[in-house]
Amino acid sequence: MGALTAMSLLALTAGLVLERVASTTAAPLVIYVLAYAAGGAFPARSALAALRARRLDVNLLMVTAAIGAAALGHWDEGAALMFLFSLSGTLETYALARTRRAVEALMDLRPETARIDRDGREAEVPIEALVPGDLVIVRPGDRLPVDGDVVQGASAVDESTVTGEATPVDKQPGDRVFATTLNRNGVLRVRATARASESTLARIVRLVEEAEDARPRAQRLADRVGPYYTMAVFGGALLVLLATRYVFQFPWNDAVYRAMMVLVVASPCAVMIPIPAAVLSAIANAALRGIVFKGGDRLEAAARIRVVAFDKTGTITRARAALSGLITLNGASEAHTLQIAAAVEQHSEHPLAVAVVEAAAARGLAPLASSDFIATAGHGVAALVEGRRVTVEKLDAARTPMTAVERAAVERLRAAGQSTLVVSSDADGPLGVLAVTDEVRPEARGVMHALRAMGVRTVMLTGDHAAVAEAVAAAVGVDEVHADLRPEQKAHAIRELEARHGPVAMVGDGINDAPALASAHLGIAMGMGGTDVALETGDVVLTSDEIERIPMALELARRTVVVIRQNLVWAFAVILGLLVAALGGWLSLTVAVMGHEGSTLIGVLNGLRLLRRVRPGRAAPAPVQLAPAAPA
Repeated sequence: MGALTAMSLLALTAGLVLERVASTTAAPLVIYVLAYAAGGAFPARSALAALRARRLDVNLLMVTAAIGAAALGHWDEGAALMFLFSLSGTLETYALARTRRAVEALMDLRPETARIDRDGREAEVPIEALVPGDLVIVRPGDRLPVDGDVVQGASAVDESTVTGEATPVDKQPGDRVFATTLNRNGVLRVRATARASESTLARIVRLVEEAEDARPRAQRLADRVGPYYTMAVFGGALLVLLATRYVFQFPWNDAVYRAMMVLVVASPCAVMIPIPAAVLSAIANAALRGIVFKGGDRLEAAARIRVVAFDKTGTITRARAALSGLITLNGASEAHTLQIAAAVEQHSEHPLAVAVVEAAAARGLAPLASSDFIATAGHGVAALVEGRRVTVEKLDAARTPMTAVERAAVERLRAAGQSTLVVSSDADGPLGVLAVTDEVRPEARGVMHALRAMGVRTVMLTGDHAAVAEAVAAAVGVDEVHADLRPEQKAHAIRELEARHGPVAMVGDGINDAPALASAHLGIAMGMGGTDVALETGDVVLTSDEIERIPMALELARRTVVVIRQNLVWAFAVILGLLVAALGGWLSLTVAVMGHEGSTLIGVLNGLRLLRRVRPGRAAPAPVQLAPAAPA
């Protein structure tokens, strides 16, 4: 397309020169025909395809105007029209392609081969040959070929291609790593968990590609109205032709010329093209910053958010919990209570479960075998341990009988911001209460401040006890707290918040967050390491677990809507101004084309501004501290 545009320019220039120096009109005419052919190739093809589909589009408007100009003998202006329209299309295609390449280019960072360890021997294989379970050796300076878990070695890994965060992350055995990230120093041995084509980055790129099909309301409206608008332009041009000829008694040539200008200046491309340019630019920018919008409609939805509701565990807190207290009941020993609790929790990936298992291992308690594991969202887990059904549940869900002294000790733990779990068996009854403290993210207070500065209300929805929730909320500055909620109650709370305040965004990362994510106006799933249920349910996916990206996402969405509105106002203002000038006879066809196509390009360039980094203002977060843990 770019080559044809260049040919059209050369032919147009040559025709203008020949027209001034040639003694006949034949030579310039031949050159102008070449300019028509080069500049009008793609518009003519698109116009014919639209006609075969019984549709009218902007290409047909321009081709009709060019043919009309030629029929009137204005070959130079018709050639200029085809060249400028072709140039506009070329530049617009380049601009839109730039936003796509910004994300797709990340896939080019994948190495073509990987070094693997098979039966103690190293071999180099194409990354397409890697399968889950392969042991991949990653040397310093190499990019990881697949997603996997570190099994040996320690290093700092630059994860900016996936998370958008430039600061390297320290990795050690047990940590997850992602394809295309850069190993900075140490040698890592990584157990592949997915094929190269199923990596986290590949999923991100697919989500961004799919997002192009989910268009915002303004674009859907433009697409729906576009054919009717084009018909109206043809009808308007016909009315201008008839009115100038038979009402105002203009000569036929002048009447047709003005009708041709109406076809050009009223063309809808200035309205329709800048909208996808803005949306795709914003989606590409967000993806490069670790924020994946699943469509332009989700981007538009994010701009309307008035409340952000957060899950507590793994969202406001870091999901790096630690056992901080243990109260035994009914004469059970601490070691026995912790050991059988770990036997059940070893099957769960919940942060509190991990804390229990790690605490047992730290005390040298060997894990007991367990089976028939069952997890009940919002309540707890259960399994068979040594022939007994053992449960680890929220204290309120278990309704455990305790003495006044025991109850007072548990309330002290809760008041200190610690989550409490009761361990019971069907044979021995309640064995003890575990207290677990989940580390609050130090950046959480700054995020709440930034959202509040944007006029967004912050809410915490958690299944934890009210005392624990209030302690965490006070530490980070959340506006409103709803505690002791089951998953379905979180969804109900979302609907109540929306009725009171307006559109709500829900932020979560677990299976128990899925109903609330689905119920919210906008679901935001935390981290590509979150559960598949949360990632599939969310409308926006944060590729890392950094909640600082939430204000950035909302700010980018708001700016996108503003840019779309600016482009629409600008387009209609230019169309109206050019239309008045054309009807008044104050324009030539060439100037009309330059004004119209220039306004389209300005709209596209305005949309491309959304590729720039968005930095919502926020105050530095104050230190986040909870009350000290009560002694067990």
